[in-house]
Amino acid sequence: MIAPEILVLEDEEHLLDFMCSFLQMKGYRVVGATNPDRAAVILEQHVPPLIVSDISMPGKSGLEFLSDIRSRGIPCAVVLLTAHDDTAKITEAMRLGALDYMLKPLDPESFLDSVPIWIEIGMRLQKLAQEKDPDIVQKQLKMINLFRLKYNRIRKSLSAG
Repeated sequence: MIAPEILVLEDEEHLLDFMCSFLQMKGYRVVGATNPDRAAVILEQHVPPLIVSDISMPGKSGLEFLSDIRSRGIPCAVVLLTAHDDTAKITEAMRLGALDYMLKPLDPESFLDSVPIWIEIGMRLQKLAQEKDPDIVQKQLKMINLFRLKYNRIRKSLSAG
């Protein structure tokens, strides 16, 4: 079985290299980009089920990149990383269609525990984008939202305890 692919967008090269290496050691195929323009080129060739992107970058922000992805109808899960617990940015990210967010510095264990769930949701979104029956689309969207809510509750309870 081929490992799922992840696109990592991080403007700081040393962090990008670390994240890509870390995910590759865990068996994932990873493509890295240091700016949203390069990530957009990658997405023209292939859309992975998961994109992990920094929010704060020079030039186009991760929020702008997310908005571009959603306006183009690119089906994938997007998780944003931020060094600041900025409620306004996090709320905006969720409104724009981010699946989740994580604070930097990342807790490697929590991050790795979440990756398979994010990929599963991304793969379901990709399958859903190919579906033509509107009833099935609505049922699948409800299931994805329930899955997301349950996942977020579990993650919050684990981090609180």
